[in-house]
Amino acid sequence: MTTTDPTEEHPFWEGAARGVLRIQHCADCGHTTLLARGTCPSCLAESLAWVDTDPVGVVESTTRIDRPPSASVSAGYGLAVVRLDAGPCILTRTTEELPAIGQRVRIGFSAASANGRHLPVAHA
Repeated sequence: MTTTDPTEEHPFWEGAARGVLRIQHCADCGHTTLLARGTCPSCLAESLAWVDTDPVGVVESTTRIDRPPSASVSAGYGLAVVRLDAGPCILTRTTEELPAIGQRVRIGFSAASANGRHLPVAHA
């Protein structure tokens, strides 16, 4: 998640720790976004609020990582870009097998945390 103020994304990670997917919703135009922002990227209003959302969507892209970014990360994991029914896309890890593009999945969160954060995981 990209933000200039690290405290802006705290509601996403707090939700993740509880197993709840949270996104920002604009009260003025209805736009939804996953990235922590101070203003709506659609209408520039400052009426964004974090809301819990249904964690389901459709897989748009997948890849398998066989060469990890560091020695502390084990090789052989999958990633998927999932278009949530609520609108925004989310990058997730996947369970053992890569889901098919177009497959409906549910987003959960890892039990183990990396740097104190529970990471999104797509489940078929």
